[in-house]
Amino acid sequence: MFGSDRLLLLGGDKVKSRWFKGISSLITLSWLGGLCLTVSSLPIASAQSPRLTKDGHELTEPLVNSTSVEDLSRSITLITYSDWPYASMDHNKPKGLLIEVVSELFRRANLSYQLRFYPLKRGMLMVDKREFHCMFPVDRSQEREVHYTWISPILISRYGLYSSPIQTTPLTTLNDAKPYNIGSFLGSGIGEYLQKSGFRVEFTARNQQNLKKLSRQRIDLWASELVSAASLMKKHKINLGKPELIFFTSVRALACSKDLPYEYHHLLQSALTAMYKDGFMSRLYSRYGVEF
Repeated sequence: MFGSDRLLLLGGDKVKSRWFKGISSLITLSWLGGLCLTVSSLPIASAQSPRLTKDGHELTEPLVNSTSVEDLSRSITLITYSDWPYASMDHNKPKGLLIEVVSELFRRANLSYQLRFYPLKRGMLMVDKREFHCMFPVDRSQEREVHYTWISPILISRYGLYSSPIQTTPLTTLNDAKPYNIGSFLGSGIGEYLQKSGFRVEFTARNQQNLKKLSRQRIDLWASELVSAASLMKKHKINLGKPELIFFTSVRALACSKDLPYEYHHLLQSALTAMYKDGFMSRLYSRYGVEF
């Protein structure tokens, strides 16, 4: 069934896997608006020793690392956190751009899921320790890449540094922010990136707490995704204006348990690719007023 080399086409993306001594990997390159993104790099079905009958003859049907139909009925627990306009609870009902994305994604993949709201850091710990759990949206990074199975991208985000309207902090380059205290929130890939790069970062449980801290001058700068920052400023009636510096563009994804079966990943990634191809994602982004 499988040769030594195979080429799959998923929504126009080339996915090539080579089999060497029982090791295989799946590398996907997606082109979105001219941006080349590494969408997936994860283990897939490995080569196995020939399967034998009771009398020692080799079976003619090769093994495939597959999940039974019964297993495919198992529900996935999705975890997200409040971050309008992407996800929030409104009168005990989940709403937001990414809530609609995962609803359509699982509908097309014909898979069931349960949705839970937890802070990002706690949600990531749950995914680390439990099967059939996914967190979204999560910034992909080199440090995180090997620890999760990724369904990606569900969001392309830009991040900026905001200063207080009372005392602005002009920035020309990112290094200009090194002397200042920067606010971020637990689990934020951007906050972790800045901290590991030698910046002074203070973490809160939720992103909106940084807006209040900045307005009271308890921090010097706030590192935030641009759309989320604009939404929080509008909600809390605090106008910080434009960011002093836009410094990072991030691919955000569903980060799923490392041992999520290949069949689940394939169904979900294929469905997401189709959602980009048929225009569903661009129409949804436009309805929420988010740049695609």
